Amino acid sequence: MEAIAAASGLAVPTVYKNFGNKRLLLVRLIDTALYPDYANLTKPRSPRRRLQAMAEMIVNYSSRAADVTAIVAGAIGADPEFERLLRRIRGDRREHATRIAHTLAEDGALRADRSEKQAGDIIYGLVGQELYDLFVRRSGWSDEQFETWLSATLAELLLKTRPRTTRRA
Repeated sequence: MEAIAAASGLAVPTVYKNFGNKRLLLVRLIDTALYPDYANLTKPRSPRRRLQAMAEMIVNYSSRAADVTAIVAGAIGADPEFERLLRRIRGDRREHATRIAHTLAEDGALRADRSEKQAGDIIYGLVGQELYDLFVRRSGWSDEQFETWLSATLAELLLKTRPRTTRRA
């Protein structure tokens, strides 16, 4: 808390007064500054563009929140509130994945061999920070490489293929 006070130019008691304790400060940070804005993903746009926007949002979130999420996961044993927070984050991710899958189904954009439930499961599995960490932090991919891959993978796994046009000679 002392480092936060020093970095923000506030007195330590002011930081405690505004946030209460470290746990509450972390929760507030996640809720206000780091949490992905899934609401923008259901706004009208093409299904492919919706998936591209999701990939972009996940990269932006994951690149900012990796350290904070690791702190939350590591602190679960010390504070049960962190376990509830992590469950909420994962539950929200599931809810939003289901909502996106529903919009794709409503648009008639899902592949014939994908149910809406399967689409939600695929989105839920791929848009977590876990894959970002595996590809970017552990395998050396750039954010741009991962975003391009995630967008293309979601489209390939979920969307009907575009009709191919043939060139006449």
